[in-house]
Amino acid sequence: MTRLRNFTSMMVVTPILAMTLGRPRVPWLSHGLSFALVAWASGGGRCQAGPAGWEWEAHPGYRRAPLSPPSRGREGFTLLSASEIGVTFTNVVKDSRVQQTQNAMNGSGVAAGDVNNDGWCDLFFCNKDGSSALFLGTGPSRFRDATAEYGAGCTNQVSVGAVFADINGDGALDLVVSSFGGPHACLVNTGRGGFEDATVGSGISGTSGSTSLALADLDGDGDLDLYLCNFGVVSILRDGGQIATRMINGKPTVTGRYANRVKIVDGMLVEYGDPDVLLWNDGHGRFTPADWSSTFLDESGKAVAPPPDFGLAVQIRDIDGDGLPDIYVCNDFQTPDRLWINQGHGRFKAIESFALRCMSHASMGVDFADIDRDGHLDFVTVEMLSRSHAHHVQQSSPMHPVQRSPGRNDGREDMPRNALFRNRGDGTFAEIAFFAGVAATDWSWAPVFLDVDLDGYEDLLISNGHMHDVNFRDAQEAARMQGRQAGVVDGGHLMRLPPLMAPKYAFRNRGDLTFEEVGARWGFDSTVVAHGMSLLDLDHDGDLDVVLNAVNSAPLIYRNECTAPRIAVSLRGKLPNGRGIGGRITVSAPGLPVQAQEILAGGRYLSCDDTVRCFAAGTATNRLRIEVLWRSGIRSVVTGAEPGFLYEIDESGAGPASVSPSAPTPAPWFVDATTRLGGMTHAQEGFDDFGLQALLPRRMSQLGPGVAIVDLNQDGHEDLVVSAPHRGTRGILAGDGRGDFTVIPVPGGGASADDELGLAAFGTTATGTMVLGALANYRAPDPMRSAVDVWGFSAGHLEHRAPGVPPLPAGASAGCLALADLDGDGDLDLFVGARFKAGRYPEPVGSALYRWEGSAFVLDPAGTRAVGSAGMVAGAVWTDLNGDGYPELVLACDWGPVRVFRNDRGSLTEATEALGLKAMTGWWTGVAAGDFDGDGRLDLVVGNWGLNGQERTWSPLPFRAYYGEFAQDGTIQVVEAIDDPARGMTVPFRDFASIRSAIPHLRARVESHLQFSKLSVADLLGPDFPSARELMVNTLESVVLLNRGDHFERIALPREAQWSPSFGVTVADADGDGREDLFLSQNCFAVRPEDSRLDSGLGLWLRGNGRGGFDAVPAIESGVRIYGEQRGCAVGDFDEDGRPDLVVTENGGPVHLYLNRRGAVGLRVRLVGPDGNRFGVGARLRARSGENWGPVRETHAGGGYGSQDGEVVVIAAPTQVTQVEVHWPGGARSTADVPLGAKELAITSPSGPR
Repeated sequence: MTRLRNFTSMMVVTPILAMTLGRPRVPWLSHGLSFALVAWASGGGRCQAGPAGWEWEAHPGYRRAPLSPPSRGREGFTLLSASEIGVTFTNVVKDSRVQQTQNAMNGSGVAAGDVNNDGWCDLFFCNKDGSSALFLGTGPSRFRDATAEYGAGCTNQVSVGAVFADINGDGALDLVVSSFGGPHACLVNTGRGGFEDATVGSGISGTSGSTSLALADLDGDGDLDLYLCNFGVVSILRDGGQIATRMINGKPTVTGRYANRVKIVDGMLVEYGDPDVLLWNDGHGRFTPADWSSTFLDESGKAVAPPPDFGLAVQIRDIDGDGLPDIYVCNDFQTPDRLWINQGHGRFKAIESFALRCMSHASMGVDFADIDRDGHLDFVTVEMLSRSHAHHVQQSSPMHPVQRSPGRNDGREDMPRNALFRNRGDGTFAEIAFFAGVAATDWSWAPVFLDVDLDGYEDLLISNGHMHDVNFRDAQEAARMQGRQAGVVDGGHLMRLPPLMAPKYAFRNRGDLTFEEVGARWGFDSTVVAHGMSLLDLDHDGDLDVVLNAVNSAPLIYRNECTAPRIAVSLRGKLPNGRGIGGRITVSAPGLPVQAQEILAGGRYLSCDDTVRCFAAGTATNRLRIEVLWRSGIRSVVTGAEPGFLYEIDESGAGPASVSPSAPTPAPWFVDATTRLGGMTHAQEGFDDFGLQALLPRRMSQLGPGVAIVDLNQDGHEDLVVSAPHRGTRGILAGDGRGDFTVIPVPGGGASADDELGLAAFGTTATGTMVLGALANYRAPDPMRSAVDVWGFSAGHLEHRAPGVPPLPAGASAGCLALADLDGDGDLDLFVGARFKAGRYPEPVGSALYRWEGSAFVLDPAGTRAVGSAGMVAGAVWTDLNGDGYPELVLACDWGPVRVFRNDRGSLTEATEALGLKAMTGWWTGVAAGDFDGDGRLDLVVGNWGLNGQERTWSPLPFRAYYGEFAQDGTIQVVEAIDDPARGMTVPFRDFASIRSAIPHLRARVESHLQFSKLSVADLLGPDFPSARELMVNTLESVVLLNRGDHFERIALPREAQWSPSFGVTVADADGDGREDLFLSQNCFAVRPEDSRLDSGLGLWLRGNGRGGFDAVPAIESGVRIYGEQRGCAVGDFDEDGRPDLVVTENGGPVHLYLNRRGAVGLRVRLVGPDGNRFGVGARLRARSGENWGPVRETHAGGGYGSQDGEVVVIAAPTQVTQVEVHWPGGARSTADVPLGAKELAITSPSGPR
């Protein structure tokens, strides 16, 4: 009882102190709650707060009140009639105002909070063209208009955003309202049933075009500081502002009244907004603007000036988990979002540049939640991409296409869509909106994470709509015809545009980082245009209901009908932060993930939630643990909490936060040793792929480079070869066996005639070490160009050996190489994979097979006929799938299946269909073999495009392509397509502007984007459709294919492997546990200028479990972190310590080296093969450890993605390896015992060398 008596003393003393400021600091002592609080403070058991409020039970450190959940209900919402529950309000936006300033269409907000402290939540609605309104809650879903009574109309301003917050620390909620053009409103709660206008003298008045607000204790002094977003009162260019320009220093420059907001960039007029304002609170509700340049720092720690952004939304919360509130600001148009990380003492620093690789272009709203319950906050921003494909192709984005250069990965790109950022737990984020299924929600404003169905995972609600569809392409093209700048629709034309009325969206969180759209099922699908959205508990049932402020329509008020067990939590903080803003609540319940939420003030788009949070309880009999980490740094804990109650936790009963010593972060598997490569870089030139073929899905000029690990000089140490870019040279580095390298120059420069892609290396007694490089035939096609350059190592360097391999059929561009002893004769034969033909993508091309005839490769006609119709081959590997000593050929095909060619003692026959692979078509990239389940059979791993691209946005797979010479210009035009189930037809995927630029004659038949949106592919192509050829992909996941003898079992790789395209793939036991692991090289920036860069990968290690399954190894654990466009990868033991190291190439960027430091040390095995195959390529090894045999390992020359692993095989096992068995190509076997303590073993083939 001591704690409660102390609380009573505080309650009695506080109002006395407050009298010095002219009014009671605890106004609720004169209202219905005064009796409740005194009774609670004196341990008086149950008490009633007003006739229909909460019935409280007092407990040490908290009190609780029973909830009133419904006995019957359903998942989802019921849309209530606003007028029937007493909310008689309409946010009016007149056409005359919109014609004057189009920014008026951006809507208004709603704030929720208990203004009079009677236990019922109240609502404030902003109004653009009339009186705003305050409605006091009087009971379950019942309100009365108290606007006049409280003086809350704000009729002297254009009200936009609102927030309830206790700005003067007296315990009562005050109201701050932003305005377009000022003066803003600061209404202080008198505690006597009204507000006092304290705007003058508050420090927040101004004339800027303000939008959203958020408050938090940003500097740690206990009171709430204010961040105010500014946008711009008028849209200068869209509203017809007169721009004055003159030449200054030879450049056209904007002058006059708009000189600060309009600039000329690349010949275009570019408009900027008004800078935001951060206001420090003196503790009494009086604010002072922060000096921006001394408060905010850029990524490098330098002071920054206030940026002239189009601020739309701001949310303040502890994003990085250090206990300090950070700031995220959503900015419209080309002004980037800002994420300011709190450094303490009132200073903020921009998040590191590589922490976020991209952001929404026209970012409207933001919300944060731990969507996968891994303990780290993720977040979403919303934009304007339509969820209807037919509508999407009628719309344009204000974002200009991105012009990218190879190797440039330091920028943070904009995207014309929603973005979902998954926290990696190391201060960086992976963008996964396409993967999650939430990239497109039409013209969206407010995202809100809320656990609607109370399953422990937060779902996602989104408000949307616009008064006029200003992105309507046909209207914009008409405007351009009249000489106006692109994207500008003036007020007169604006009125003729239809409204954009999309359904509101509700996404159910599946708990695996994907969401299911259930708006119609949950009853959250009104098409009324609505903007601000707020959460509150209308009926004291503990779940949160939703209120939206609409335009020219009654508010949307959704009652949550969930019946699942729940617990609600609110906070009573120490004054001046009486609502516990910034407090982080964590709830643990048996059978549920740990749930965490933070109490915010503002932070919604133009809006503010009530300060109550709801959590899933699992079952009605569960007992839960509630922990609160207060902004002050102290902690409260409630154990044994029961479902069905609201718990109000009091900071005065909190204690010091327990600081348990953090476990030391284990050293990563690998250390970055890239500097040891002496700055080796792939210098890729740019190329106009889309000038050659306008409708290419992606660039074909940025496919390389590959990398090969081979002992060039036969000194026993592994060296590196990196394939050459166009007009560049190969990178050749000699290893010293200690992890260091020396550059080996290429005599005479050795400039490559085109991009060199795949590499393969081998050795013979007669020729020494040979390196083969697949030559593209693309940038400057030459029908006589060798498909493969052949190089030999001599006199300390690589020299060109003539002749090379003859050109591929029809001048196709070579991509990948793979060598194997096809027929068991002791030498190696060569497969050359045809990638595509210049100007003819995706037309099938012919690959070829060559036999080694002592000193050169000679075409094998029969073998070439067998493999020639494989299509566009991206990756190849020879692997002995049935263990007969004769390797099968496995091909990863673009727009095709993973093909398998059975080897019958040198004769190849396709077995793709027989093995169940023919129907599994994809954009396959790299392929490698390994025994992933330890059954002694070699399995496959195949890279693919992944699930984080736009292909599945509007329709499930398949994704199609129709191609032909539709423009009759000698090149191929590709019309990508998706199925539209609702209309029962296949429709063009891309927009009409793109397609008509490549097929000009379509303009004669298709007159508008609206008409185009109604056409099928057949309708569009008309007479050309019957001759069009069709391709289809139905699988985009990167997969493992487990070898079951007569078929393969497909297993998708973990989700992290699906967040970006995978190219290189290699197999190694990286951690030395005796089970095979995988590495994937990731990312593709070579996409169309209008498409999002695919950049969510860092290079991914996957830990094998020995049963065919894999788990992603986070970058913080693996140590591998490559932000660029990765391509080839390979493993080799460069420092000869018995651990596999990793090398990864980057298109247009550096070659990366990672040395293994954490893996268990294994046995190094070096094979010595016959004269024609000195490195023992194609041999299969298996090690015995005790009574157990480990997985089969196989050596390859060429594989993965244009790459080759080192010759030395590293074998680790849980116990000492005692024996190694080798199956050589052709069927011979040998067994070697391993001496105790041996670190390296050489095994010689029974047939060589001489």
